[in-house]
Amino acid sequence: SQNIAKSRSALEPQDALKSFRVADGFELQLIASEPLVCDPVAIDFDERGRAYVAEMRDYPYTDPKNDLPFSESKNDLPLGRIRLLTDTDGDGVYDQSSIFAEDLSWPSGIAVSRGGVFVAATPDVWYLKDNDGDGKADERQKVMTGFRKYNVQALINNLKFGMDHKLYCAGSSNGGNISHVAFEKNKPITLKTQDFRFDTKTSLFEPLAGGGRFGNTFNDWGDRFICNIRNPIRHIVVPDEWTIRIPRMIAPSLVHDVATSGDTIPVYRRSPAEEWRIENAQRLRQATETPSPKSESVAAGYMTSASGLTIYRGSAYPPEMYGQAFLCESAGNLIHRQRMNPHGITFQSERIDIHSEFVASMDNWFRPVNLVNAPDGTLHVADMYRETIEHPWSMPDDIKAKLDLRNGMDRGRIYRIAPHGFRMPIIPDMGQFPSADLVASLSHPDSWRRETAHRLIFERQDTSTIPLLRANLRDHRPAAFPDFQAMGRLLALWSLQGSGELSVDDISIAFRDPHPSVRRHALRLASLHRSALPEWMASDIDLGVRTEYAWALSSTQALSRIESLETLCGHDLSDAWLRDAIATAAQGIELELISRLVQKPSSSEDQVSILQTLASEFSKGSNDEQVVRLLQAAKQSTNFRSQNALLQGCGKGLRATSLPRTFESLSLGEELRSWIASVLSQGIKDLSDPQTPIAIRSAAIEILQHARFDEVRTILTEQLSIAHPTPLQVLAVRVLASFREPEVTQELVKAYKRLSPEARTEVLVAMSRSDRVPQLLDAMESEQIQFNDLPFAQRSQLLRSTNAGWKSRAVHLATQEKSSSRSEVVREMENAMESLHGTVARGAAVFERTCSQCHRRNGIGIDLGPPLETVQHRSPGELLVAILDPSREVLPNYQEYAALLHSGTVITGVIAEESNDSITLTRAGSIQQRIPRSDIETVINSERSIMPEGLEKSITPQEMADLLAFLRAQ
Repeated sequence: SQNIAKSRSALEPQDALKSFRVADGFELQLIASEPLVCDPVAIDFDERGRAYVAEMRDYPYTDPKNDLPFSESKNDLPLGRIRLLTDTDGDGVYDQSSIFAEDLSWPSGIAVSRGGVFVAATPDVWYLKDNDGDGKADERQKVMTGFRKYNVQALINNLKFGMDHKLYCAGSSNGGNISHVAFEKNKPITLKTQDFRFDTKTSLFEPLAGGGRFGNTFNDWGDRFICNIRNPIRHIVVPDEWTIRIPRMIAPSLVHDVATSGDTIPVYRRSPAEEWRIENAQRLRQATETPSPKSESVAAGYMTSASGLTIYRGSAYPPEMYGQAFLCESAGNLIHRQRMNPHGITFQSERIDIHSEFVASMDNWFRPVNLVNAPDGTLHVADMYRETIEHPWSMPDDIKAKLDLRNGMDRGRIYRIAPHGFRMPIIPDMGQFPSADLVASLSHPDSWRRETAHRLIFERQDTSTIPLLRANLRDHRPAAFPDFQAMGRLLALWSLQGSGELSVDDISIAFRDPHPSVRRHALRLASLHRSALPEWMASDIDLGVRTEYAWALSSTQALSRIESLETLCGHDLSDAWLRDAIATAAQGIELELISRLVQKPSSSEDQVSILQTLASEFSKGSNDEQVVRLLQAAKQSTNFRSQNALLQGCGKGLRATSLPRTFESLSLGEELRSWIASVLSQGIKDLSDPQTPIAIRSAAIEILQHARFDEVRTILTEQLSIAHPTPLQVLAVRVLASFREPEVTQELVKAYKRLSPEARTEVLVAMSRSDRVPQLLDAMESEQIQFNDLPFAQRSQLLRSTNAGWKSRAVHLATQEKSSSRSEVVREMENAMESLHGTVARGAAVFERTCSQCHRRNGIGIDLGPPLETVQHRSPGELLVAILDPSREVLPNYQEYAALLHSGTVITGVIAEESNDSITLTRAGSIQQRIPRSDIETVINSERSIMPEGLEKSITPQEMADLLAFLRAQ
């Protein structure tokens, strides 16, 4: 605690450059620093290549006395500024700086427009312009106001122009009641945890899906991505045009986590953890009643501050890097990147740099917060350069009192991430380009050139560009870089729209464009112009186009809608987003579409899924008579799987209404009741036969939730064993949990230790229902379930419960978990090591002898246990607990399982792999054993770590000191 106030000195700009480790082939080049710039958080470039920089000098507050936790910051002084940086000699380094505007509150987003800039500066959005050429804004127009000035890390941010010439802004979570100043008599629009866009000409303001914490970026094709502190890449899957225009959108979510998210995403920082972080993490681990995410209860090693997400779209880097995602992790003093891989109509990303980061600094003051595609074809980095970047509300008062959270407000740097051998290109003044050159620039390899040309064409409204744009739209000649040519056609399409000259013929040309993204945007524009949709596009070879076509059908009342939907259902339906898009478009005609589909012989799993979705949506809004018509249509199907899907969907829809209904509550008639009973009976039969394909067994489990509990209790509980495939276990838990009988909880608790990790998680979800909490607490007190098995949110909910009895029991359980029987062993080792000094070289030898059978570090060992590349920032005390008390807190995928075979043999290990017919266990030494499920009598989860206890018997205190030195070495 005494070291909290110990400050690491700031490095001067040239010295800071020496602190970086950058991916092979790259370096950081300093292009601006104090006093030319300070506290940069957002950058945009005008047509001359000059940089407008938002300086958030009022972060995190201007007076600590006025910063009251969870209160609005109404009394903070507006110290923010916009800085204009110019490179006058073309050497790639800014040498001229002027304060373009000041007295702004929390400036965090900037976009160049019509010779000026729009600035997001909570509580307002401003338009600022220099009319006399002196480098200072003399025109200052407040455009919108009402954004809530509450949490300094949850403010509006990152203004970006879309292809539609509207400004898009990440809204985070502060919300507000937004008024346009020019129309102040209009009723304010409420903004919640949403993003928004506004038309700079008409002032139309539209809330959007999202709520990006600090980050908002587009790829070349108009896909928009945001990020949150522990959600590094999120894709707005359903385009904003459709969420605004379609009254009821059916979708699992409008936003998809492209990257792994959560509180255990590893990052590989080079800088030492700050003393205050070490102290705070220790407190959080010891706090019983206020549990914290895993990423907060250790001083470093996990992602906690993802921001500034940017898709690289320049020409300076190797071609394979085009389209990669870069983001800042300011708390860890690093920049992270991921590879974006198409996945259906969205994406999945993966870490590129293994056990390292693209940029990492030894300097704790390096605080990258944002990135931007620059005119020179590289990425530029906005570095606030602060000693502390944390939100003051997330710090204990005594720690906060010892730190100067504003230290560094007079500093700031901007870097270029440059490939080795980079030569600064000549940046043209695109404002001097004739219109024909702007149209040609729409296909340039650098996104800054393309988008600047697109913006200038819109601003000029030069009618001479119209024939040039049309010629560009129709140019399908072979090209050396076809994607860039397609980008040019796409921007030409939207430029025609922005000029008011887009014709039906233009849209028809785009319908037949060779690039699917152009066809997708043509569908959006066709819907906007109420143009007819060609039926043949329902058979487009591209999944994204077919999905877009379904959304477009949702906004039309064309007589051919049913035929188009039937055509869509005849193609690949494996993507859930497409199935939901079809269900969205089928609203009002679901029964007619179902009647057509059940007559078809095909019954693939995906086509069965669309029937279930359609039946569910139809049943939600239908009266009893209409539901009976649906069941009659289902009965007429000659395919059992289709019958099953329709019955399942119907039952799901009946339960989903505000007044839930069941089949028993409907006036069905004897014939339909008999048919439903036969379907349920067949489900039990299918589930009882292990030779039945898993898809049919899964469908059978789902249909059984519409039977009586006493009819299906036995068959469902039989599935609650790891001897069955995990998907069946999970489904069985879900279906059992849908019943209200008190015996359900007994069965779930009894089976808990026999289940796979995924199924155990599902049990805990089922037990979170308020009527089951007392039995959950009973199970934990009787040690049938461990308190630490609960997800963080569930633990937190119990420990903060308004029910005094539940809270008291939960606190007692949490305290018991922390008082492990191994605690005394840990204390004895700590005392024995108190005066010992460890060495890395000796520690490597101890690691190889004792740990390498299960762990890998610095290329030594095996990846059976958790990776150790991020543990160097853990305190010696944390590591000692993990080594000597390994089961105190262990993730499910590292718990030991024991498989008892019919032969009497017992095999132990962690579950390395599962398939429908086998499981594979791995034990120390990377020894794997595949076990057919048919050989397994039962599998028990020990709830203990695969790592054995008792290492203190084979490691002396000096060896332990050496081992800790090795693990903590950079």
